[in-house]
Amino acid sequence: QAKQPPSFSEYVIARSDDVAEDLLSVTDARAERTSHTTAKKMYSRMREGAKKNVIDAIPDLSRLIERHLIQQQAA
Repeated sequence: QAKQPPSFSEYVIARSDDVAEDLLSVTDARAERTSHTTAKKMYSRMREGAKKNVIDAIPDLSRLIERHLIQQQAA
């Protein structure tokens, strides 16, 4: 019996670290461009904690997106 490919959420969850890095790269770029040095320093200090929070949110977020994708396909 052929093995089914992973679902969207399984695929994303299996790559949580990479997905979190990709999501945070948007904020990284904005932090890099800002002229507010205090904000840049604070972001730098908080970034690892932010990454952990993003990784923790990925399972629920990916399942939510998957649910919407399925609903769109059914419509």
